[in-house]
Amino acid sequence: MTNDKINLVLVNNWVFRNKTPHFGLMSLAAYIRQNMPEVEISIVESLDPEKEIVQRNPDIVGFTSDTLAFTRTLNLANRLKKSTKAILIIGGVHITAMPESLGSTFDLGIVGEGEITLLEVLKMYRDFDGLPKEGLEKINGLVFLKDNVVCKTSPRELIKNIDDLPYPARELTPMEELYLKDQLNLYGVKRMANVMTSRGCPYSCIFCGSPVQWGRVRFHSAQYVVNEIKYLVKKYNLDAITFWDD
Repeated sequence: MTNDKINLVLVNNWVFRNKTPHFGLMSLAAYIRQNMPEVEISIVESLDPEKEIVQRNPDIVGFTSDTLAFTRTLNLANRLKKSTKAILIIGGVHITAMPESLGSTFDLGIVGEGEITLLEVLKMYRDFDGLPKEGLEKINGLVFLKDNVVCKTSPRELIKNIDDLPYPARELTPMEELYLKDQLNLYGVKRMANVMTSRGCPYSCIFCGSPVQWGRVRFHSAQYVVNEIKYLVKKYNLDAITFWDD
C-alpha cells in the first residue's frame, strides 16, 4: 500500500509576531515541491496556528522550533495529537542541539539541515503508508523513540553546493498580506524582503544556534544571488533587499 497524495503542513509557532517568513520552512517546501511535486504543502506561521492546521487536515505536520519557542511548540503538538491523526515531526535548532529532549509527543525529530532528510522521510511514508522504525534507522539525520529509548541515526552530510537548492517558496507565505504590508524601517523604503546568500557562520560562538544548525559556512554563488534578487524585485515590486546571513 502506498500514499500517492501527502498533505504536509510546515509550522512555525511564533513566540512573538515575526516580520519575515521562516527561511528554513520556505527552503524545505521548495525542495520537497521540486523533488516530490505530488506532495501538497502549506506553511502556517502565527501566534496561534492550531485552528488553521486542523482545518488543513494534514497527514504530516513538520514543526520548526528554537529553544525559546519549544515549550509553545510542544504544547501545540500535544493538542494536535488529540485532534488529528497526523504524524508530528520536529526540526530546527532546539532538537538539533538537544535531541534527547524529543519525548513521546513527536513521532520524529530531524537533526541539522533538513531538506534531504525530510525528502527521504516523505518517500518512506509514501512507499510504506507510514514510518516503520526499521526504515527510519536507515535514514541519516533523525532522532526517534524506540522502546522508549531515544535513538539517533548517523549525522546527515551537509549539502556541498547550496546552489542546488531552489529559491525559498515565499509564494506559500502571505507576503502581500503580512510581510510586505505596512513595513516600518529606518531606510525609507516601503517594500523590502530578505535574502540569505549563505548558510552558517565562520565563527563558533557558544551562545549561537547557527554553528549547531548549519555546521560550516557555505555560500551561494554570486550568480545565484543576483538571479534571486532579480526574481524577487520583479515578482514583489521591491525597492530594497536586506541580507539576512548569519
